[in-house]
Amino acid sequence: MLWKTSWYFLPTLANLFSRRLVVDALCPRYGEEVEDFIRIFQECLTTVEVWELLNLNWILSNSVTNYWEWITWIFKCPDKQCRTFCCSIWPIWANRNQLLHERKQSTGKEIAEWVVRYIRELEGLEDKKITRLKGNEEWNPLLDSFIKINFNASFNQTQARPGSGVVARNSFCEIVASKTILHRAIASPFAMEGHACFQALLLGLQLRLPIVIVEGDAMTIIKNVKQITKTNQKEREDYLEGGVLDFVVEAMGKRRPRELD
Repeated sequence: MLWKTSWYFLPTLANLFSRRLVVDALCPRYGEEVEDFIRIFQECLTTVEVWELLNLNWILSNSVTNYWEWITWIFKCPDKQCRTFCCSIWPIWANRNQLLHERKQSTGKEIAEWVVRYIRELEGLEDKKITRLKGNEEWNPLLDSFIKINFNASFNQTQARPGSGVVARNSFCEIVASKTILHRAIASPFAMEGHACFQALLLGLQLRLPIVIVEGDAMTIIKNVKQITKTNQKEREDYLEGGVLDFVVEAMGKRRPRELD
């Protein structure tokens, strides 16, 4: 967040107006001045109240009108005050977004109280000592003869070369099969995770496995699959075929068979 502000990357109305994306650049809270970084983080009355309640009103004593110079000057101060400042930038900008898009606004007192709670939470995490659990740290084999299929995805917007990897292991941690796929025309990282999960299910079908365990770190995808499963359970009883969702089976029927790597 602080990095974006220091490089003027946040979509303030002044920035959007300079790119001809909006027709009005006035502050949405008071409608008096142009909404730029100085207006949001220095001149806004709500922001001034936040700095005063956090005992940071001294940062307003500098008459510098350049935001980069102002940030540089603040970071020459003690670390504790700098941390409080950094933790305050985020809720101030979030409150601005709520006002602009949801017509909701918080008072300076509410923002300052949130910052204090957040800093206390961080301090509590620092006080906790890291302990190492004693026990068996070796890999635990799967029960019975299940096959676990792990999937993961990579998404590089710069090179536009998204890819996914899938590996299947048995109960002895032996690799049964694996494959790597380079995709084309994938719109987002979320969609890429969905394709990776789909490739894991396809691998289970290609191996003709009656039951598999599919594991990945895409929580949103997993929740959607579970939701589809619950919906299909309500609508029909035969929504699974060989332990795989019916929409995957239908998709497999449209694909040409492919040998494993």
